[in-house]
Amino acid sequence: MYVTNTAAWHLLVRELFEAPDGLRLTEHTEFVRTLVASIDARTPPTTQWHTAAILCTTALTASKSPEWARRHKHHWRTFLVNCLEDARPEPPRADFADCLRRRRIPVGTAVIDSAEALGRYELPQHIAGLPELERFRLVTTDMCVLARDLLRLDRELTNAHNAVVAYRTQHCLDWSDAQTQVLAIYHRRRRELHELTARIPYLPAVAGQPLTDQVTLRTYLHDLWQVTHGFAAAHLINHRHWTPFHTR
Repeated sequence: MYVTNTAAWHLLVRELFEAPDGLRLTEHTEFVRTLVASIDARTPPTTQWHTAAILCTTALTASKSPEWARRHKHHWRTFLVNCLEDARPEPPRADFADCLRRRRIPVGTAVIDSAEALGRYELPQHIAGLPELERFRLVTTDMCVLARDLLRLDRELTNAHNAVVAYRTQHCLDWSDAQTQVLAIYHRRRRELHELTARIPYLPAVAGQPLTDQVTLRTYLHDLWQVTHGFAAAHLINHRHWTPFHTR
């Protein structure tokens, strides 16, 4: 159900912002405003788009606590606003750091909540908000973004939103050097994720919690690791190299 509804969300947004018969840019802002209001149940749905968004969001959050549902809806609101920004004509060329920051939003929307949704569990709120766990989510998302952009580079050489393209443009490198540098960043993130995985379960804020909460946390860390592998594997059909992602 989570995968189906997340795919439905992405299809809805793609149709809105990318289809030839989609809304004009001048209409996007108002649409996003009313869509967010509908998701938040502040206004009734007025179009099939609003109804579809509400159905998707409701299905994704039906079995979760109100706190989890609010967090998930916030992620989708951020995602919609980001799509609106990306839809503007001739977006200014961003440097690598800004590009990566913006790329985290569409990827993180699906990635960050996937472990709990697919695993049918929830992190306790007093653990979910730990700064170290926030960093873990950010590093996880970065690994997904960088793996995806490296593996799809041959199709996106002119895409300003690709992190490798942004890095090459900022540093005036050739394609090979840009790929090498971005791959090195990927592996630094991977090493940091290993370090966080080893450290987080022994934080004072975690070690004193009930055993069931500690087990849930370890499950969550393991599942987000699996997300990084799955995200890279999903794009392997576009590239012949797998080894560089697992040999450093």
